[in-house]
Amino acid sequence: MAQAKIQVRIGNISFSGEGDSKWLEAQLDKLLAAAPKRIEDIASEDALEGTTEAAKNGGAVAAGSLASFLKAKKATSNQVRKFLATAC
Repeated sequence: MAQAKIQVRIGNISFSGEGDSKWLEAQLDKLLAAAPKRIEDIASEDALEGTTEAAKNGGAVAAGSLASFLKAKKATSNQVRKFLATAC
């Protein structure tokens, strides 16, 4: 039997294999069938990472003062860092 190699990358998903061409073809078919769902999952995870804390908590605003929040985020050194932390 002839050996074959394949390497595929779709966004964050990568697959590489070596073996019989029929086996690789079957594995590639499985990958292509599962890729759209997995890409949607990754996009959802990435979107959630960009979500603010208030949105993650159902819109609830965290208790505490702005000054304590800025200290916790180490954003007291200059105005730009203060602005960006406050926007967060």
